[in-house]
Amino acid sequence: MRIIARYAIATAAAASALAIAATPAMAATGQLSLRGSGQSLVVLNPKAGCINTAFAISQVANDTNVPVIVYNDPGCAGSGLVVAPGSSASVGARHSVKVPS
Repeated sequence: MRIIARYAIATAAAASALAIAATPAMAATGQLSLRGSGQSLVVLNPKAGCINTAFAISQVANDTNVPVIVYNDPGCAGSGLVVAPGSSASVGARHSVKVPS
């Protein structure tokens, strides 16, 4: 009986680990719109990490459920400006956006 109980616990633990590992890393739900220089980029349900653009971002519409940080330099470097969830902001000329995990 103890062997069956141990097996059941081990199986449940392994199944839980697989379920967690198989879950995609989604940091935000909603839409993130980046605009500038006559170009735009719309990201649906952005994943955690840094988004670099080929154009200078001047306007951010953060229609997600998390704050994002817009950085002066590519690679999410330099000074950052936080754009709250559900808000839009004019951000000057910036080149990357970080979505938190």
